[in-house]
Amino acid sequence: MVKRVYYLQIPGLPTHWRKKKVIFEDGKALIQKWELIYDSGDALEPFYYTATDLLRAAGVKLVKLVDYYAFSERSQEWGQMEMKKYYQTQNAMALLKSIQDMYRSLIGMEKDLQRVNECLDYYKEKKGQPPDLVLKGIWVDFIDSRLGAGSIQVMSQQTQFFPLRDWFFVAQDVKDVDKLETNERIKNILKRKLTEYEAWKKYWKDSLEKMKKVLEERINAQQKSIELYKDWAKPLIRNVTELEQALKGNNFLRWISPDIIKIGETVYSYVKLIGYRDVFENEDNRYLFRDYVPCVEIDFVLRGSSPRGAMKTTMTVKAMIYEADELKRIIEEAKKDKMEEWFKNLYLSAGGEEKEKVKKKEEKKKEKSEIQTFFETLSGKEWMGMRNAWVQCLEDAWLAYDVTKKVLKIESWPYKYPVPFDSFGTILPTIRRKKKAPWTTQ
Repeated sequence: MVKRVYYLQIPGLPTHWRKKKVIFEDGKALIQKWELIYDSGDALEPFYYTATDLLRAAGVKLVKLVDYYAFSERSQEWGQMEMKKYYQTQNAMALLKSIQDMYRSLIGMEKDLQRVNECLDYYKEKKGQPPDLVLKGIWVDFIDSRLGAGSIQVMSQQTQFFPLRDWFFVAQDVKDVDKLETNERIKNILKRKLTEYEAWKKYWKDSLEKMKKVLEERINAQQKSIELYKDWAKPLIRNVTELEQALKGNNFLRWISPDIIKIGETVYSYVKLIGYRDVFENEDNRYLFRDYVPCVEIDFVLRGSSPRGAMKTTMTVKAMIYEADELKRIIEEAKKDKMEEWFKNLYLSAGGEEKEKVKKKEEKKKEKSEIQTFFETLSGKEWMGMRNAWVQCLEDAWLAYDVTKKVLKIESWPYKYPVPFDSFGTILPTIRRKKKAPWTTQ
């Protein structure tokens, strides 16, 4: 693990507040954390929607990273969820089987089209290769061989017609036959075979072009049908995934978790949100925070009995600073649609091949026993960006924590604010929101 330590000087604060140490681990730094535990019998929703509505109203964008639940086997909800999942699974399996059959048909047509394109390529003249060499081979092996005793292959096995096959590949057309140094009997056979070959060559090309056009139209129609079936199957697959009860995650293992006991009707739920100030599209925020994004991480944990009786809700609010690249990677991973990966595996299992092989560079993180710590100095713009992010993440996190307590009628004390107040009740380290900062040289 690599730690990067920065020291921020916050002017205008008391002495013990002025110098703040910010430690970044894997592109993120924890500034402060608050925990709210509520034993009431209420559900998770009042906490969840109160916090999310407050943050949205403050201009914070939200992304849900984790959302799972688990029931003990004796609870009523467990049976209901398993029954719903069963019906959704049956419908999804029927559609997936149809899609797999369509994929097999599509793969067969693609291979036929590939073979047709190869045959059309034989008509092109290539340097260093006699013309019609491959086409003559196809005609002799697959067309003329159907004649039996009258085919070139069978007649070449006889002594008097032994050079017939070789002369057939040497002669370019009927006119070249008279120039060959062989007897008239072989010449007459060659003229007849070359005439048949020329007629077949002309009409086979027209047939290949028509077949190519038909195959392309059928492949296009089949692909549209597959896309339609995929649109029908995606909601069902998502439903099955969402209805699955969690087996592990966030230090949770269903079979050994002390939060779930088989003798009781236990319910357990975990939701994780991340809220951030948009620095990717909002130029003002980009100017204020630079490459450091003020974020709020909120963890909701619900534990209790089912039907809902004694419920315990834990809400953990973390004021965080993320590096912009790390936050962008997390958001893209959360928004990634995993359904396409399912259908890609389905296509490969049906016999398809990857059209484009993308080389993925696997970055192996070597775990080291010792923690490497770097003390770095920030430039003026970076220093001000991290300072603004430090103040903003505390403001947003305290808003979610403190106002949620007030909405739920829990005592909230002013001196619990993360930074001191001045005599007017405002925060001392305010964010400079000027269009042009005094430290800029441009």
